[in-house]
Amino acid sequence: MGTKKYILPSFRVGLAALTLALAACQESFDERCVREAREYTEKHCPMPQGDGCTLDSAAFNVATRTLSYHYTLTDSLDGPDINRQLAENHDALRREMLSALRNSIALKEYMEHGLNFSYVYTSRRTGRHVIVLTFTPRDYQRP
Repeated sequence: MGTKKYILPSFRVGLAALTLALAACQESFDERCVREAREYTEKHCPMPQGDGCTLDSAAFNVATRTLSYHYTLTDSLDGPDINRQLAENHDALRREMLSALRNSIALKEYMEHGLNFSYVYTSRRTGRHVIVLTFTPRDYQRP
């Protein structure tokens, strides 16, 4: 019976030490976002999004709490006329992207944590940003 008294406290000390060690190893939500964006990029990118558009990477900026998706426009979507049309239709594109963001199940948890989202479209031909759409919680949270 004397042995049981010593085993139980030793077990509790070991369990407490394990709990503290695991707690110290847990990453913050922002650290998790950095890791998940990097893993997504490594696993899925580049990913064609249709004719003339490729998702190149996802990245998370801790300082601005922004999850960014970087796309490259090529072929039929990478000409001066298309670039002009995109600029002229910026507001309509923004509304469509905002609607898609609000309805995204995959991004729900990120929105619940109040992240910003940025969609950056770059011309392969010129190397310049054609359109950048950024959304803050004020944009996507419904009143």
